[in-house]
Amino acid sequence: MFSFVISNSAMGEKQTFQRPLFPPEVKSKLVAFTEAANALNKTAFAKRNQICTSLHFSRDGRISNTGSLPSDDEIAAFLHRLRPIYLQKEALNYNTISNLLSEHLNVPAITQCLREWKHHYDARASREAFEIAVATKVLNSQDFLDNYLNALEYHRDQDRRKVIDEISVHYPLEAQKAIIVLLLAMRLKAIKNLASFLQNCFSHEDGQPLTLEMG
Repeated sequence: MFSFVISNSAMGEKQTFQRPLFPPEVKSKLVAFTEAANALNKTAFAKRNQICTSLHFSRDGRISNTGSLPSDDEIAAFLHRLRPIYLQKEALNYNTISNLLSEHLNVPAITQCLREWKHHYDARASREAFEIAVATKVLNSQDFLDNYLNALEYHRDQDRRKVIDEISVHYPLEAQKAIIVLLLAMRLKAIKNLASFLQNCFSHEDGQPLTLEMG
C-alpha cells in the first residue's frame, strides 16, 4: 500500500491516506512516462538555465524579438522527445497519464496538484499573468501551440499554416518562436513535476510514508 501524509504547515493540518499500489499494467505506463520525461530532460533545451529574450512593439503595430533563444536544432531535438508526451493519441500523453494517476489514487490533495500542473502545461497559468493576442488569436495558449507545431514541426497542416501566416502579418515567425519557447518551457516544468511525483511514488512502494507539503 501507498501511505500519503498530506501536510499544510500554514494551516496546522495533516491528513493520512492509504492507497493500493499501481497494478502492473498501470505501472508500466507510468514508468514509460518517467523514462520519456527523463529523456526529455537530457536535451540541450531542457538543460538551459535561462532563456533570454525581449519583445519590441513598434508604433506601426509590428512586433519583433531580440535576445538569446535556443537554436532551431535544440528546439527540434526537444520536440522530437516531447512527441510521445505531447500528441493526444499517444499512450504517454501528459493528460492521459495525469488522469490515470488521479483516478487510481483518488486523493483530493493530489488531484489538486495534478490540476495545478495541468494549468501550467496548457498555458492557462501564463494567461493569468498576461495575455498576448494578435488578430483575435491568443498566442500564449494551447490552441496557438497546437497550430504552430502542426503547421511547422510535427505536421505540415495547410489549414493550420494559414492561421500562423495570418498572425505573422503582425507577429513575425521569429517573434512567434519566442512565445513557443515560453510555452514549451512551461510544459517542461509540468512534465518534470509529474515525473518527479511518480518517481517518489515508485520509491515508496514499501509503505514508507510519502509526505506532500501543500502551500
